Amino acid sequence: MPTQLVPIDVIQKSEKILFIAHLALGDFTYLQNCFKAFSKAFPHIKMHLWVDEVRRTSDSTQWESLRNYSLYDWLAACPFFDKVYSSTYSPALFQQSIGEARRENYPLVVSLATLRPHKYARLARDISPSGFVTGMKERLGILTLHRSLAYRSLDATIAPYAVSRDDPQHISAVYADWFHQLFGMQIAP
Repeated sequence: MPTQLVPIDVIQKSEKILFIAHLALGDFTYLQNCFKAFSKAFPHIKMHLWVDEVRRTSDSTQWESLRNYSLYDWLAACPFFDKVYSSTYSPALFQQSIGEARRENYPLVVSLATLRPHKYARLARDISPSGFVTGMKERLGILTLHRSLAYRSLDATIAPYAVSRDDPQHISAVYADWFHQLFGMQIAP
């Protein structure tokens, strides 16, 4: 039996899961294999995806281009996502999306956000106050100790990947390792 961060009983009882990520086309190109493998391994779980727009702005002149991001077309064509939150590009729509996600009462939320993971830890717990929530946790230093409060709200954590010349890894191997740590899945990179 593989060791995994998300308990098997949580997976078995969950009818849906929310993945949170700040995706670009390249990220999704490699992550989609992991999402597809998850949907096959756990067909009873409906997969929802929160695509966080890191370029979120109050400047309404930018909203049209943010709304029409081609990634959303790719996601709409994916058969393994039952719901995609893609209206996070303005502060007001971001708040509306949080409310919509809260009403889903997600039993399981996984943040795959590597940029500002403490903010996504808070977002994940805000969306699911009583569910099992996991996400990335950066190494904390003296200047980032205040972020530990956000990480305490997580039920389990994984470390974001680090680029190393001594141990170069393709990003697909990194993503496969995340799913292995979280769910005990073996995914070929």
